[in-house]
Amino acid sequence: MLCCLPTALAFWQASGWGDALSAVDAYSEANAIRGARNFVEHGFAATHGLPNVFYPGLYDGQGFAGEPMGQIPGVTPEGVYTHYPPGPEYLLTVAMMLTGSATVLLWRLLPLTIGLFATLFLGFAVRRRIGRLGGWIAMAACLAVPSFYDSQTYLHYDGYAQALLLVEIAAILCGGTPAFVFAVLGFLQGWLSFDYAFLVVLTPLAVELCLTRLGTGDGYRSAFLRAFLVGGGFCAAHGLHLLQVCLHLGSLSAGLGDILGAAAHRSGALQIHGVVEYLLTVNAVVASYLIGTEPLRLSGDDMTLFRFAGLSLGPWCLLVTATIACVPSLRPRLKDWLLVSAAGIAVSCVWYVTMVNHAIVHHHFLYRHMFVGFFIGVLFLAGLTRPGPGSVRS
Repeated sequence: MLCCLPTALAFWQASGWGDALSAVDAYSEANAIRGARNFVEHGFAATHGLPNVFYPGLYDGQGFAGEPMGQIPGVTPEGVYTHYPPGPEYLLTVAMMLTGSATVLLWRLLPLTIGLFATLFLGFAVRRRIGRLGGWIAMAACLAVPSFYDSQTYLHYDGYAQALLLVEIAAILCGGTPAFVFAVLGFLQGWLSFDYAFLVVLTPLAVELCLTRLGTGDGYRSAFLRAFLVGGGFCAAHGLHLLQVCLHLGSLSAGLGDILGAAAHRSGALQIHGVVEYLLTVNAVVASYLIGTEPLRLSGDDMTLFRFAGLSLGPWCLLVTATIACVPSLRPRLKDWLLVSAAGIAVSCVWYVTMVNHAIVHHHFLYRHMFVGFFIGVLFLAGLTRPGPGSVRS
């Protein structure tokens, strides 16, 4: 029942929107809906499977359709979007064809359903790995973080990417998962976006560190194999996407130039000059995600800051650290906690560090990357209730 609540909350949130676009990122949703509708009406072959985001009559003036013609990176003059892989548009095309309707709320049932099953899988996997009490604690903590469930309403990539990330974590926790599953998960993630690259590849290592410190790990050899396979699948998806772009633009050099140009823009290489300026910018960006302008807020709706119990992630981790240091029965686990929480936060922040400009512009939804850092810490704390090597003894 607890694992069903996130989807119920997400559906309640989406039902309030009706056929309106997402309150988080209407810009990207408008593009995805137009691209999917173009697939429904004209098929995939005409644009080599790439979405045309200028389809007329849907949310005119929003998203790319509201930008000056010919001045949008990654969009051809005809409206073909070459930057992100087209996985979200493909899924939305399926939803449109299944519903036979123009009702946005019905289309949202697809990411909501995927999110529900992913959450259930994670909940059972956590309980199996660290016990019933630990499972209840971990999932209850996740439920208290809005970003854990609000992504399920989203028709662009984030509506599916976080669900797949939950499945990946659950597959690790289950143990004995066939290796090819991680390659498939990596490919599916890569077919959705670039943005979850570091989360997808580094999460197996962070989870293994947590489990090892709890005395229930699978071994780092397994963790590195999973990371390699999921990374390989991710790269394969982007190789296929590069092929699409090259075919559409007419040459390998044009395709590489398009994608590398987008990467240069997102990394800030075109906007930031010098090592000192880069380091100062990175420091400000990471701090904005970990702390923000209001580290503590018990009420209000802030869609750009990861919060738990009113605290942004940085202060919450400091509070837990102080608590463990002050409680005699927990103090022996302080080193473990510091290693595990630091690893989780580092995995969450790598994208912000390498793609600085993108992290600045897309603060309104990239804050969800913080979930990995939060969950790794919660998993460790919940695992301390597990009888055996990971438990706390007075």
